Amino acid sequence: MGTKLLVYLRISRLLIKKLKKRPKKKEKEKALQRKRKKQTRKKKKRRKRTKQSETEALKVGRFTEDLTIPNM
Repeated sequence: MGTKLLVYLRISRLLIKKLKKRPKKKEKEKALQRKRKKQTRKKKKRRKRTKQSETEALKVGRFTEDLTIPNM
């Protein structure tokens, strides 16, 4: 009887540890939301960067056009 009880206690202790380590459903959902937020932030930053570079290129293009027209 004593050995069975000890084995049972050991197994239950291991199970409890595993269950504690396992993330709960809500925590998983929160983690996913955080990931999505991070991705959207990255995308926004990327878009901003490309827009800025395009506008800068346009400005440079405008200036060169403006300078060439009066010289003609």
